[in-house]
Amino acid sequence: MHFVYRNVRLRALPNKRLKLTARVDSRVGLLDRPLVVWAISSALVTALLGYGVYRRSRRAAVTLLVMFLISRIWFYVQTGSLGSPLLSIIFLYCFVEGVRGTLANHRSVAGGVEPRAV
Repeated sequence: MHFVYRNVRLRALPNKRLKLTARVDSRVGLLDRPLVVWAISSALVTALLGYGVYRRSRRAAVTLLVMFLISRIWFYVQTGSLGSPLLSIIFLYCFVEGVRGTLANHRSVAGGVEPRAV
């Protein structure tokens, strides 16, 4: 009897997985595809610009700051809400410090001072 129980359970398991997969696939199709494409491309651009800041690029740091400010303004216009002001202030501080850091690094390199290791 134990053997039969195991076979039934093992046979039922793939059926449950197939049903679960079918349900997930049908729900994924309901997502707004342009929104998903925009979100993925935005994340990719942000990651690439973050790498640019890591490489001490002034343009990347300023672009990230401007992108953040535009996104906050766009969010406010669309929703009429500021979202999470504390989180926005934290991100704004980080982006401003990134710009200040890259500018300071370029000034020190132009002045002949060796940049510090990260």
